[in-house]
Amino acid sequence: MPPKMTPAQRHRSHILASSVEAQEAAIMEWRAKSQEDEKTLRCISSKIKGHKKSVEKTRRGGRWLAEHNSLNREAISCELDFEKAWTSCAALLPEVLSRERDGQEYRYAELLKMLGTPILNLRKQLHSLSQEKGNHIFEDLETMRKELLALRDHFSEAKKMVDAEAEDLLQRQGTEEEGEEMSQEMPLEVFHKEVQSTMDTFESLCAEKCGNEHKDLIETYRTAIETEVENAKSQLLRIKGASTANIFPTGDLRTVSLIMKTFNSVPETGGETSTVSEDLYNNIHQILPHLPRTSLRLVVDEVLRQKRERVQVRSIMLYYRRKISELLESFEKAIAAEEEIVKLQVSIQEESRLRGERQQKTHEELARLRALREERDAIRRNEEEAKRMEEEKKQQEILRIREAEFQERLKRLQLYQEQQKLLQEKERAVQQAAAEEEELKKMMQREHNAKRVEERRLEYEEKCRQRKKHQQEVEELKAAREKNLENFFKGVERRLGVTSDPERVLQGTVSSQQSVPFVSSSQAAKVTVNGYTMNDVMRDPRFRLQIALMEAGLHQTPYGREVMCRGFHVPAAQRPSDENPFRMKY
Repeated sequence: MPPKMTPAQRHRSHILASSVEAQEAAIMEWRAKSQEDEKTLRCISSKIKGHKKSVEKTRRGGRWLAEHNSLNREAISCELDFEKAWTSCAALLPEVLSRERDGQEYRYAELLKMLGTPILNLRKQLHSLSQEKGNHIFEDLETMRKELLALRDHFSEAKKMVDAEAEDLLQRQGTEEEGEEMSQEMPLEVFHKEVQSTMDTFESLCAEKCGNEHKDLIETYRTAIETEVENAKSQLLRIKGASTANIFPTGDLRTVSLIMKTFNSVPETGGETSTVSEDLYNNIHQILPHLPRTSLRLVVDEVLRQKRERVQVRSIMLYYRRKISELLESFEKAIAAEEEIVKLQVSIQEESRLRGERQQKTHEELARLRALREERDAIRRNEEEAKRMEEEKKQQEILRIREAEFQERLKRLQLYQEQQKLLQEKERAVQQAAAEEEELKKMMQREHNAKRVEERRLEYEEKCRQRKKHQQEVEELKAAREKNLENFFKGVERRLGVTSDPERVLQGTVSSQQSVPFVSSSQAAKVTVNGYTMNDVMRDPRFRLQIALMEAGLHQTPYGREVMCRGFHVPAAQRPSDENPFRMKY
């Protein structure tokens, strides 16, 4: 099929077709164009095929990587499960298995290191070669190819060695399994030997540490050991009674057991039933083709049952050994504790005897000291009684003297009160006369009657004379009162030794001078404060500045005065200067 032509090409062909030469030239040009398009088509087809192959290769690589990752995850999870199971049952396994597992882990790590190091070196060389350019790359590739061949041969030899070691290990495991089976055939005989060894050890301990003593303790531990023996024996008999006769050949059973161990597909044997995969049945059937499927399943079930029986017997024996060892250790500790108790009892008895002797001596000494102390106490009580009687006499004499002095002071006080009352009456009369005199003055000023002036003047003179007379009497009474007070205080000072201060005695107290009426708290709460409250004062920056300066001790310095006065008007009377007589002193 000729290629499609554009309108311009068709027009050109139509023009060229006007002659034979032009037609031949057009045919040659068309053929050249067709060959060029055919080459382009082949190139595009080859590229498409190459891309398809690379896509398929990439897809297979992706699937391989996904399977590789899933296998890695499964291997990690299996390793974690194995570590958990090993940790849970490591205490029940012998030390030989632990050492063997440690050796296997070490060999596995060495094998990984041996396989990984050459591959890592080859990857580094490939990466360095991919970045280089030149003719020497082919020589390096040839060298690398030889190294790969040598590495392949080395890996083949290592694989053969590993296969031989695995086969050797399988044979050794088979031998161990045979030994275990032989030992499991006679668990009661082995158990009786263990019991006999235990009792011999117990008797030797009794003869070595107890002798003829501690019979109750020995009987108690012997009963406990016999109880553990009976329990273990009953469990072994129950397992032996539950087992059935073996109707399958021993070789087939051993082969199936080795196959299940080889494929690492032994199911959990803790429960009564176990689930075996069909792949494992197929593998066993390929190795033992003479067995039918039904017999094959029965053989697998028999292997699992024997495995469970061996595990149960081993666990019973381990538990029995652990309990017996604990009982023997406890027996040794109990014997040591009994010996310590006996020693302690002997020491306690000796200590109690010595304590009784010391107490007897102490009682005798205390009785002697008690007699001496009672004699001294009797003498001291007699002396104290005589002193007390003398003190009571002195106290009564002092009370009598104070009573007489009190009566005398009481009389003087009554006389002083009478004089004070008379003085108050005279003062009220003087005040009344002064009021009347003031009233007469006012009347004299208001009235201008000449006829009454003389009479009022005479009355005024009489009032003045009466007032002067009353004032003179008041002064005489004050002088008499002062004299009585002076005599009274002199007597008090002479008898009691108190300094006389008449002014302080006569002056009023703060409560007597208070003229402000009492305001209760409920009434004070209702009063509205129109001035500054405490919160207003505390919010004032000037007040806070003054408090800060006073706390710092700077309120009396020139700096403090200047700071406190700055920014507001201070009256002249309050300005802090040395010449100001009203200057405040803090």
